[in-house]
Amino acid sequence: MRHLRFVPAAVLMTFLAASSAFAVPFKVDPAHSSVSFTVQHIFSQVHGQFNSFDGAYDFDAKTKAVKDVTFTIKAASLTTNHAKRDAHLNSPDFFNTAEFPDIQFKAEKISRSKNGSYRLTGPLTLHGVTKSVTFTGKFLGQAKNPWGQTVSAFSAATTISRKDFGMTWNKTLDNGGFLVGNDVEVTVAIEGAAVTAPETGK
Repeated sequence: MRHLRFVPAAVLMTFLAASSAFAVPFKVDPAHSSVSFTVQHIFSQVHGQFNSFDGAYDFDAKTKAVKDVTFTIKAASLTTNHAKRDAHLNSPDFFNTAEFPDIQFKAEKISRSKNGSYRLTGPLTLHGVTKSVTFTGKFLGQAKNPWGQTVSAFSAATTISRKDFGMTWNKTLDNGGFLVGNDVEVTVAIEGAAVTAPETGK
């Protein structure tokens, strides 16, 4: 009878080990991914994006479980399709990319709701400041591309306060408002390629 008490625990551990074995590591493919942002300018909106970034995550296609999400953006790769504005955004008034070249996020808590949406919460380091933020995302699909490589795709978004990250530059308007809005909408659309383990020689 003593041995029988340990059977459920052993079975459970075996099941968990088997389940985790289905999680496949993926590396973000920048050529088929995007990181964009939107901020209010007086009454309109300015849209921009970052062109240099990388990331990784593990994904279990059977359970739809996501884990080990990390993402790094090169801040100086930003563009709003306006050279003068981009130079200002790179300056100490905003991103100060010379001093703070990387924007980093790591998901420390990931949950999936009944409707299939994800919540990824973790530290975002931006402009030398680290704050916890939550992205809301969704799974877009998984398939093999024409070259036989497994790819999966997700989208996620969040809204951050630029003041929370020490970017307080602004100008007051005649009507009492401000030139630049405080809230910044961030949208990430990624396609990841499954990482194949290197073959080992005998």
